[in-house]
Amino acid sequence: MAVFTSFNILANNFLPFNSGVIFHGGLELNKADVISILQLAQDQKLPENLNSDSGLNLDCVKGLIESGYIQAIDISSKSGVGFMEPKITLSGVEYLEANLTKPKWFHSFSNRIGVLSLIVAVIGLWFGLK
Repeated sequence: MAVFTSFNILANNFLPFNSGVIFHGGLELNKADVISILQLAQDQKLPENLNSDSGLNLDCVKGLIESGYIQAIDISSKSGVGFMEPKITLSGVEYLEANLTKPKWFHSFSNRIGVLSLIVAVIGLWFGLK
């Protein structure tokens, strides 16, 4: 019997670290796997049936479903894990956009301080040479 699985859990369940590993509950998820699965879902290129033959990290898919980033019908049985008709959710699209877009240089405090220091140094040299 298939069970519809979709949980609306806050996006804070995924805590990205610089190591490329995302911790969801007690499960370690590879950030590259998360991004690639969400991109496939957004491009509607995920297979209709996800199982061990699909070549995707099913633990990662399950974590994304439990976190509300993907909706799917759970067709898991004693023989293995499986999902049917996976679709990306709005939360998944937002997570993907937040993690794919590069922040502007001026959004980083250290970059702003560096540019400001350079401007002050140039002005100081200009007045020093006069």
